[in-house]
Amino acid sequence: MPGLKTMTIADRLEAASTVTVSASVLLVALILQIVDIVYPAIGMGPVYVLLLGLVSWRLSRRAAVFAAVIAIVLNTRATIQTGIPTTTTITLLRVGLRCVVLAFVVATMWALRRAYDRERASARLDGMTGLLNRSSFEAAMVKMLSSTTMPVMVGVMDLDNFKAINDHYGHAVGDDTIRTASRAAVRGLGSYGLVGRMGGDEFAFIAALPDVGTGEEFAIGFHSTINEALISLPAPTTISMGAAIALPGHRLDYDALLLRADGLLYAAKRNAKASVIVADVGTPTVFPSAIQLVRRGDPTPLRDPQTHLVPVEA
Repeated sequence: MPGLKTMTIADRLEAASTVTVSASVLLVALILQIVDIVYPAIGMGPVYVLLLGLVSWRLSRRAAVFAAVIAIVLNTRATIQTGIPTTTTITLLRVGLRCVVLAFVVATMWALRRAYDRERASARLDGMTGLLNRSSFEAAMVKMLSSTTMPVMVGVMDLDNFKAINDHYGHAVGDDTIRTASRAAVRGLGSYGLVGRMGGDEFAFIAALPDVGTGEEFAIGFHSTINEALISLPAPTTISMGAAIALPGHRLDYDALLLRADGLLYAAKRNAKASVIVADVGTPTVFPSAIQLVRRGDPTPLRDPQTHLVPVEA
């Protein structure tokens, strides 16, 4: 798929499930224990530290503490089995030293992980709205397209007359309008998918559909939810939407889907503000005949000569 980056080791580690990571850690720990028993003179203690660092980074703090206790027991047992003369005091000192070192590793890695997660979340989100930013949305969209077996709707939305709001009411009101649209979009989308801010007053969303037949109803309801929030503002406005439905097996990349949805958005704006156009991208035409235009509050029939859109009252 165009635009995809090669996954690094770090990416693969983050993408691996908790079960996969846990199983891998247990396997490596078993191998270390076998080496410790067969070749006790080598001393695998430092490797346990590296393994514990991985557990602390990728799994929970509780799992890291449990792994630290197991590592101390296994490594101390292997040390005792070397046959080197020792005393109870020396053994206790060794255990205490291991506890201090491994506790430091767990605490340090856990703190680094929390800082990393905060920075990562900050880099993924739009500062004003809390939505996914453009790059994060596109990455999430690629992942969803590659993993789902359901029809997928990709939509692009744009606030109507947003420049006039900024010019007449000021940027503070404009910013509040964007935040209101964002909250309504998240509420309207629910658990169906994801929404992101692409820049300025433009948003995009992706949603998995139970079947193609539900696409139009979903788009109209989603669009209405946002518009109802926007028209209740002190500086009321509306939003227009273009949405493309990709059927399983069409193998369309995210660039093509966004481009199609963007074209549908501008077709909607060309017909009327506060409109939504939904299209099945599986048809060969640029603007398929199955498109319907929803225009709130105006039942007057319109037909675009380029798209042959037939409006229906919302």
